[in-house]
Amino acid sequence: MQVRPDRAVRQIRRAGDSAYEIAAKTASCTALIAHAFLDQKTRPRGKQAKPRRPSAKRIIQTKSARRARLAVLARLHDRAREEDQRDLGRKLLKQILKFGGLTALVDTPHSGSLVQDFVLRGVDVRYVVDIVDYLVRTQIHADQGIPSTIEDAKGFVWLSREEYCVTKIGQVWEVYKLVAPYLYALHLQKSFRPSELERIDNALDWVAAFVKKPQRVQRFLGHAAFAMDVLKTFARDQRERDFDDIPRVQPSRPRFSEEEKLISSSVDRGDPEYGLSRR
Repeated sequence: MQVRPDRAVRQIRRAGDSAYEIAAKTASCTALIAHAFLDQKTRPRGKQAKPRRPSAKRIIQTKSARRARLAVLARLHDRAREEDQRDLGRKLLKQILKFGGLTALVDTPHSGSLVQDFVLRGVDVRYVVDIVDYLVRTQIHADQGIPSTIEDAKGFVWLSREEYCVTKIGQVWEVYKLVAPYLYALHLQKSFRPSELERIDNALDWVAAFVKKPQRVQRFLGHAAFAMDVLKTFARDQRERDFDDIPRVQPSRPRFSEEEKLISSSVDRGDPEYGLSRR
């Protein structure tokens, strides 16, 4: 069964706080995070690159999201058995069968590799988050007159981070831009620390605690929806339908400091180092 961001959003928004409902939300939220971090890729070149429909801009990958969902369902099922929660265990087993069953679990790589991939992607994702943050702040604090385009954001991040070159930053942005609202909203959660993730159980515990609090879920989705509204004026093909009925929540973001204003005004695309890495 396919995993889709809009389906995951609907699942984690559902009311209900029974053990099974929390487990289902945990699995869906984990799949959404895995999809955002691990399933993004540009459409392949060559004959297979041509979309079947004019509106199909890229292939949607969900392999890692499915792996994450199965891993979490399996771990939740183990916990239910350990705690002798038989009814919960039966329901979770049905979900495992729905998503490929025991065969899929056997064929799924160890969850440790999933965690390792997730941590490694954190560096690239941080650049995406910083680009979105720049654009969101320019909209919230429009009176400051900070230049507000994708290229302005890339240049600002390039000068601020002094690591990836602008070309590399642009490549990373193209890979993640369709899930950028989710990535941005996740990083607004103070307790979300992807670089500190060690085991699948760490992720499971964090997500379970997160989905148990409807106000946190609403704020997360509201922030993502707000970011999407900002990004759709700069980047095409944003997943607007994921947020059709999500109340927007403007994040509390600081005004640009004098130092940041100077950095923004210092971006010079004619600079010979503009396209060079500073590593």
